[in-house]
Amino acid sequence: MDFIENNIAFRKLGIVQDTAECHGLLCGLLCAKGSVSWEEWLALLRDEGKTTGPEAQSDDHTAAWSTVQDLYRKTLAQLQNSECSFQLLLPDDEQPLSSRVTALADWCAGFLFALGAEDSGDFRTMPADTREIIKDFVEITRAYHDEEEEYEVSEGSYMEVVEYVRVGVMLIYEELLAVVEPEPWQDDDDRVLH
Repeated sequence: MDFIENNIAFRKLGIVQDTAECHGLLCGLLCAKGSVSWEEWLALLRDEGKTTGPEAQSDDHTAAWSTVQDLYRKTLAQLQNSECSFQLLLPDDEQPLSSRVTALADWCAGFLFALGAEDSGDFRTMPADTREIIKDFVEITRAYHDEEEEYEVSEGSYMEVVEYVRVGVMLIYEELLAVVEPEPWQDDDDRVLH
């Protein structure tokens, strides 16, 4: 998953949101719903008047659609993989630290928006670990977008926060998925209604 390649693809499709935010939104939708189609994800990002499917566009647009679909497929596969292969789509290490920090805040904002937009339930009823991680994501978004305050962040602390977010998302995905999906041993006929 290449940040620049996906950034170019989103722009060609008329999507103006930050690329990291777009990926955060996708991950939040997958956590909140358990599954979401790539069309549903893009519907939240697109201006319907400007963007159409690949069949009505040039080869350039078709390639952009393919890149975005590939991002969707890889993200879903990573979240479903128990080997901890999930990665955030952020600018690479050659980019200035300030740009990467801002992208991380944007990523968290997209993730949080998706959880709220999909009404994944009352936050008070979520598992305690999930609530705590969500609160931390809110703080990351606030801290790195607060123009009033200068923030001091080192390369090492940035990497620690990225790793915390990465692992946090995997935990949220597993915990919310357990809430969405019934236990495998429990079929419809065995459920007790109160």
